Amino acid sequence: MHISADEPLCEFALRDWSALSFVICIHTSISKMALLSRLNNPPNWSYQSDETEEIELDSGTSQYKTIKGYMPLSLLRNGLRVCRLQNPYLYHRYMLRKAEYVARGIPVTEQTLVHATASHKVDSIIQNNLDWRLVCRDKYGKGVSFATNTAYANKECSKFNGYNRAMLFAKVLIGNKFPGYQSRKLPPDNYDTTTGNTNVIVKYYDDEFYPEHVAYYNLI
Repeated sequence: MHISADEPLCEFALRDWSALSFVICIHTSISKMALLSRLNNPPNWSYQSDETEEIELDSGTSQYKTIKGYMPLSLLRNGLRVCRLQNPYLYHRYMLRKAEYVARGIPVTEQTLVHATASHKVDSIIQNNLDWRLVCRDKYGKGVSFATNTAYANKECSKFNGYNRAMLFAKVLIGNKFPGYQSRKLPPDNYDTTTGNTNVIVKYYDDEFYPEHVAYYNLI
């Protein structure tokens, strides 16, 4: 099942456009406290604070049911635990990147995509996001690989990630796409994304994706 269709960018968590002044230094000297003091957290977050949180969702909530609906039945045999990931700093860096695309007039869409990994790696991802620098498998490029559906993501997940796994659901910014190939270090000039078959999106730059939810499942 595909997670989502392309969505044009139209809504931002910026209090006002003056916050865009921070974009020019987002990858250099911007401080964590300065960023958090200028921007709002999503209204549906449980705690409106600057702390990083992993909030487990009740199985009766609409968001839990939505995430569960994206998981194939074969991955639900041993139960499912779904959490919302709340990292204000990473979230606002992502939102500023999104606003930067719009301010520059660069055509970009936002998709919800998935990335499967070992459950014990989630704590680090919550704190630091997915890191393209740590990529070992690079069939379509040496970036962070996302899939358009959960079954494919789980199938392509390394066997070294074991049986206790986590499916990350992330918002991903996609501008200009180029076909990827193994060991490609970066997309060509004026491109930000590479692709593989119909299921894979590879991202190479920080702050162009934000993991919103994680679904924990067990293969045995």
